[in-house]
Amino acid sequence: SILHLTEGDILNRCAGALVENNIFGPVGNHTPAFWANGISMACTHSIVRNNTIIDASDVGLALFGALGSIIEDNEIISNSQAINVGISLVDYGPFDGSFNGTIVQGNVINAKNATIGVGVAMGPRVWQCMDGGYLTEHLLWGAAVTGNVLMGDHMQYGFAIDGVKDWTVMGNIDNAKHVGEASMSCHGSDLPSAPDGFLVDRTTSTGVFQAEFQNAKNLENIVSIARREHMRLTCISSGDQDTIIKALVGQFAEVSLCQGVVINLTAPIMFTDIHQKIYTQGYPIGNKRATLRLADPLVTTAVNMLGRDYAELSHVMIDGNRPELGRGGLVTYGLALIHAGGEAIGQVFRNID
Repeated sequence: SILHLTEGDILNRCAGALVENNIFGPVGNHTPAFWANGISMACTHSIVRNNTIIDASDVGLALFGALGSIIEDNEIISNSQAINVGISLVDYGPFDGSFNGTIVQGNVINAKNATIGVGVAMGPRVWQCMDGGYLTEHLLWGAAVTGNVLMGDHMQYGFAIDGVKDWTVMGNIDNAKHVGEASMSCHGSDLPSAPDGFLVDRTTSTGVFQAEFQNAKNLENIVSIARREHMRLTCISSGDQDTIIKALVGQFAEVSLCQGVVINLTAPIMFTDIHQKIYTQGYPIGNKRATLRLADPLVTTAVNMLGRDYAELSHVMIDGNRPELGRGGLVTYGLALIHAGGEAIGQVFRNID
């Protein structure tokens, strides 16, 4: 974050901050290790107003409870970089789901020149995969979201609600053009509802909602749809295994390698969660594919996907570098160049040399 106002501890809470008339951004990019917020706000009974936040790669204005605070008349703009979320109210911590007295009003979220994945995200299940039982114990409550405006030609989801109670969303305006499509789901369930301006999952959300809201069949983890699309537009052009591992964070994480790049590896690339994917941008064939090349004679494995459900490796070349390292390097026994399988289902290997 450019500005992060934390909550303090239970005996000494942050309170009474004023953030106004500032310009923040650009900040971050669309490799996961470098996602960044414009303002992250947990401080209670505070005011955030009349700020302009430009090209914050993750969230323009992220609220973490911020009890009793007023967030008003700010503008969040995607000018030259996509933004995953304009304003987020999705975190159960640090106030055990309470957004009591938090008011979000009169803000403008403008998908001007690049995509904004979700204009205003409300409820924890918009942000992540979460089964019904766990969600019931982690509902958010108490906020009022009123009189905000969406605009621009590159908005995916607008006002999206999944996992709240005692929540008010009234008088908001959607002047945006909604783009994109639902392209992934959690737990093998149905795809989420297609992007639109006002969507609420009424099976998980209760409160006072303006008449424009449509019933959504599923809004689970729609932020990752935006992140996935934004990551596809960013490729890794240099570095080593650590560069890729830092980008391969969380479920559904994807790493796009620039065409023709050679990544020298002194340790294996480790897949760390389910539904992760590494590929060359644009899915080329032949010599346009990125190369993952061993560069240490003690290392025999380039990619380790062992035990990771639905992991995918595609459109890359894997080079054991025999001319330089020799057959098997300095070890007489080692794991395969691509170490996979184990207790895993649905792994995919495609167009690999």
